[in-house]
Amino acid sequence: MGACLAAAWLLPRNGHAQDWPSPAPAPPLRADLTLLGSPPEAAAVQEVTTELLAREHVEVSWATRTSFAPQDIFERGPRADDATIAVWIDLSEPEQARLYFRHSRADRFFLRSLLVPQGIDEMAKEEIAHIVANAVLALGKGAG
Repeated sequence: MGACLAAAWLLPRNGHAQDWPSPAPAPPLRADLTLLGSPPEAAAVQEVTTELLAREHVEVSWATRTSFAPQDIFERGPRADDATIAVWIDLSEPEQARLYFRHSRADRFFLRSLLVPQGIDEMAKEEIAHIVANAVLALGKGAG
């Protein structure tokens, strides 16, 4: 009886539950990734990174380029919106990976250099993928 009384007390006086407007869903987070350089291991880096981002429900698109200038991070891509993070993974040097990140509003950037003295082995692929996934999520959720 007490539960029925509490439920009746919580209902508005007209007897109908109120319809509160639900908040607008956040746009899906997207990552536009560009792979620079063409070592044979690049496809494996792409595969591992895509898998990690997919687990976090991040929409991913990939491109490849043979060259890159750091000032490229200031240019917005054609698909860029507030939910897009641009990422460049530079594998052009044999013992170093350079990672560049830009939030779509171009007001937040993240740069990371990673030594890979053994080249792009299994550990390096995983480390690159985890850095990319964590940075995309941090920048995308405003925690960067």
